[in-house]
Amino acid sequence: MGRGVTVVPITPRDRIILLAQRSSAAPPDDFDDLMSWVAERAAEIDTLPDESRDRVLALLDGVDLLHRQGLSRFVDRVRLLGGRGMLERLTEDSVVSALLDLYDLAPGDDEVRQAAARRSPLVQIGDPPPATE
Repeated sequence: MGRGVTVVPITPRDRIILLAQRSSAAPPDDFDDLMSWVAERAAEIDTLPDESRDRVLALLDGVDLLHRQGLSRFVDRVRLLGGRGMLERLTEDSVVSALLDLYDLAPGDDEVRQAAARRSPLVQIGDPPPATE
């Protein structure tokens, strides 16, 4: 008869370490590939135990707020110093435009912002996508 298998319960901390090791591949340089990579890592958060998931989501909320405040001030300064036309010229770059869209800071109508939010990997964790009319 074969050997018995001992099942050892895994702690939330160990689960996070295992997920991190599995996801340890460096993020890709290409922006579209990076967005997919982030979405894949974000989906893994849902597999964490509740307490760990809540802590990770709280951390992501803090990082989001940190970036949002900095980018918001940056955009305000660009508008002040270069006018709205300057910001529109900067957002001709697709990466700059996508980043500002993620934080509702790009010039444009609400429909463009909602479409960008639906593409955001961060929308996929924690909150449902914005409602469309």
